[in-house]
Amino acid sequence: MVERIEFDLIHSRLCDGLEQKEIRRKKGDRQPTAHTMRIDIVIIVAAFFVTTMATPATTTNTDASAPLSKTVYLIRHAESEENRRLGSLKSMVRGLGRFALPSRADVGASLELLNVTSQVDSAVSIMGTRQITSMAAALQASNFVTEQSIELVAHSPLERARQTSQGLLGCMAPDLKAPSVQRVTELDILKEKYPSEWIPGNYASFQSRIDEFEAWLHQQPERTVCVVGHSQYFKAMLGLDFKFRNCDVWQVQFNGLSREQSTADPTAPACATTTNPVDIDGTTYNLPSAWSGLTKLHTCVVAVEDSENNEDSSS
Repeated sequence: MVERIEFDLIHSRLCDGLEQKEIRRKKGDRQPTAHTMRIDIVIIVAAFFVTTMATPATTTNTDASAPLSKTVYLIRHAESEENRRLGSLKSMVRGLGRFALPSRADVGASLELLNVTSQVDSAVSIMGTRQITSMAAALQASNFVTEQSIELVAHSPLERARQTSQGLLGCMAPDLKAPSVQRVTELDILKEKYPSEWIPGNYASFQSRIDEFEAWLHQQPERTVCVVGHSQYFKAMLGLDFKFRNCDVWQVQFNGLSREQSTADPTAPACATTTNPVDIDGTTYNLPSAWSGLTKLHTCVVAVEDSENNEDSSS
């Protein structure tokens, strides 16, 4: 506002000077005087400032509404105790369908599911620990965190995600941070789909958390972010019909939200109207407008052959 007033004042002085110079010319007054020389100096100085202030100093885009693209790495946590128990239950059901008696281990693990509370925030399993060890070695060999210039790590507060973030990235909120990472944060909105959100009619609550996370991501200054979370969450966020395997590392571009999306009520339905097609293993998926370029960077080689357990386990 101050710059606008200064610009108008200088522009006015320039116009006055030019007008007086034109009057002198018409009168035939060509002999310079101290007064006319002062007017000429005013004209030159004013013209300089008008030109300088009217021209932007840089070509930097200062439109706050323009979205900034971010590179985001998505990692599903290592196999959890809940995954193990659900895998045993499904194995037992498949076996009964073939008239085969279930193993004692499958029966015992399935009975553990009766303790619902322990499923919500379960730690990684023995297999999950092996997955973390294997993938951590692969990421360290490629110097993943440093080479990808990861600035911000965000993870779910659930124990399996915290353990995976610590094991793979050397990062866990609030205090553990890899030297090259600027910030580590823990977000409640990254929690896996709640049991209540599986009830028909309650999906909007789950979607609102995803919308809130995207709005949060849009507002962060960092351009390279790694997120450690859950399969159902990532599946819904990207509009996929499959779930990430445990400890696999995916890369995707976050294109930012439009002004309408970034200022909208996070509890309102998503307003994306366009999609970005991406080919994954020969199948075309249409990602929501905020996302594009999904690709898998690293595959966890531990227990990938157990596809039924890995694909179907809930989180």
